[in-house]
Order: sequence, then C-alpha cells, then structure tokens
Amino acid sequence: MVLQKAIAAAREGDLRALRELAETGCLNGAIADAQGAGLVHHAARCGQMDCLCFLVTEAGLPADTKALNGATPVHDAEGHLHVVEYLVRDCGADVHLRAQDGMTPLHAAAHMGHHALVCCRILLGHQISPKERDIDGFTAANLAEYNGHFECARYLRSVERNVRVISYFC
Repeated sequence: MVLQKAIAAAREGDLRALRELAETGCLNGAIADAQGAGLVHHAARCGQMDCLCFLVTEAGLPADTKALNGATPVHDAEGHLHVVEYLVRDCGADVHLRAQDGMTPLHAAAHMGHHALVCCRILLGHQISPKERDIDGFTAANLAEYNGHFECARYLRSVERNVRVISYFC
C-alpha cells in the first residue's frame, strides 16, 4: 500500500502525501516499481518539480539511481527541461551514466524529441560527448534523425564535427 501511494504521489505531484509518508518514516530509497524505477524516476518522468526537489533535498533520495534497465531519472525526464536542468545542475546527476542499451541521457533526449534541442544543449554543457554510441552503434544524432528530430540532429552533428576539430588540435 505504501509503495502504490508513494509512486502515485510522486507521479501526480502530491507533495502533501510524500511529506506525510516521510514524517511516518515510510519514505525511503527502497520504494520502486516492478521495473526498479524509484520515486525520483517517477517525479522526473512526470515533471513534478516540487516533489522532485522534496525527494532529493529533504528526503535525501539520490538523483542518480538506476532502474533495472539502467536508466536514471535524467534518462526518464523526457523533455521536462526544468527537471533535466535541476537534476544535472543542482543535484549533480551524472550525465555519463548509461542504461543497459548503452544510451546516455543525451541519447534519450535526442530519441524522445520533446524539447530535444534544448535538452541536448543542457547535457552537452556538462561535458558529455556527442560521439558516444549506444550498444547498437548509434550516436544521439543518429537517433534524433531516425525519429524525425532533424533540427536536433543537425545541431548534434555540428557539435560532433567541432569536437573532432578541437580534439585534433589539442
């Protein structure tokens, strides 16, 4: 019952319910769904910033936990720009962590396309390489292009070219 109540509260933005669970000692990092996604994942997926801030800063839940598929809350933010910025800039979430399919959060942002270009810029600003490939050999630009996010793909390709030039001269 606590599991369902906590996950529903994180997804729906019910900060009051999360606070009540925390006050009774029932809120902890062990709460996860069948796929291993915890409360921070669910709040990130749904763009519930107030709940996310509470879970990370007050309840002390980590911003980098991995679900069973290896995805982190940054992978799961799926176009919630404010969530990506908060997790990366304020919580220090590691943008280099890979899911089991080899995808970095940059791959996920490019693949999903929701505000992909801005999400990619945020992630690239934290030293993630656009040349990294997933287990199928795809770069983030490949995934953006494949999914019809052409502006994002062009941007990522231009960054890839500039990284090559910079690497050559350094």
